[in-house]
Formats: sequence, C-alpha cells, structure tokens
Amino acid sequence: MTLHRTRLVLLITLLSVIVSACGWRLRGLTPLPESIQRIYLDAGAYSDMAKIIAQQLEFNGAQVVASLEQANIALIVDEYRIERRNATIGSNGRVAEYELNGFLAVFIENQNAEDPNSDNDSGLLDRQRLEMSTRRVYTNDINNVLATEREEETLRKDIKNDLASRLLRQLQRLPNQRQANKLETQP
Repeated sequence: MTLHRTRLVLLITLLSVIVSACGWRLRGLTPLPESIQRIYLDAGAYSDMAKIIAQQLEFNGAQVVASLEQANIALIVDEYRIERRNATIGSNGRVAEYELNGFLAVFIENQNAEDPNSDNDSGLLDRQRLEMSTRRVYTNDINNVLATEREEETLRKDIKNDLASRLLRQLQRLPNQRQANKLETQP
C-alpha cells in the first residue's frame, strides 16, 4: 500500500511540474506587464461596460486608479455596442435565428510618453486604438418567447465579458508588439 501511495504522489508531482513548465495557467487569468499595471479608466456613457472592464483588470492584478497622474496608461472607451439582427428566416417567414454582434473600441494613451526621464517601456505608442468584436447566434423559439428573451440577456452578458477579456489579451501583448516593431525598424 505504501509503494502505491508513493507512486501516486510522484505521479501527481511529475504532472504538476510538466503542466506548470509548459506555461499552462487557469483560464481567465491574463497577467498584465508591470509597465501597464496602473490604469486610468474613462468610459463616459458606457458605465456598465466600464464595471466589467474594471473587474477584469483588478482580477488580473492591475490597479484601476482614480486620476491620470497616478496611471501608467489611460484606457478610454470610445465605442461600445451590441446589435441584434436577423440571422435566418424560416420557411414560414418568421425569424428562426438572431445574431448578436458586439463591438468595443478603446483608445490607450501612454501617460509616460511626454516624460523625458521615462524610459517609456510600457510597450505603447503615445496613443493607439484597439478594436474588438464578437458574435453570438441564438434560436428564436416562437413558442417560448420568455426563454428566448432570457437567452438573449445571457448572451449579451457573455458578449460583454468576452469583449473585456479580449481587451485584456490585447493589453497583455502590447509591450511585445512594441519591441517587435523596434526590431523591425532597426538597420
């Protein structure tokens, strides 16, 4: 029995080492570079989207600050929308499926860009625009309208979360993109 238990412990330890060595991490965790850890978020009229973005930023280790002076970068929500359109029409002339299209556009401003003493290693240009989009399709059940409405509400929440996650993944890649651009332009 002791030999079996020892083998089991060794197997679990070995699997843990292999999984951690290959870069695996829990889903949803998007660690941001240190150079963009303090973020000022300005969402204007899009407060519901701002809440979700702020939650995901904080969950992933960033600090959402109250003023521009405290921030490494400013994240300005320029455009956010979810549009519903007919995806398919049934043989009876009624909508069989709807499509929800979500779109998010943000401006990212490097707060260290004008500081001559800063090494400006945040990976950001002075100001750049990032755009994300996602799509969901759902069935229109004319016999169960309430369930169809609930499904649409759920999908709208999923779209908001998906757009915020896509934003974080793009923020995570920014420093690497900037360094790759520098290498390409060097003679």
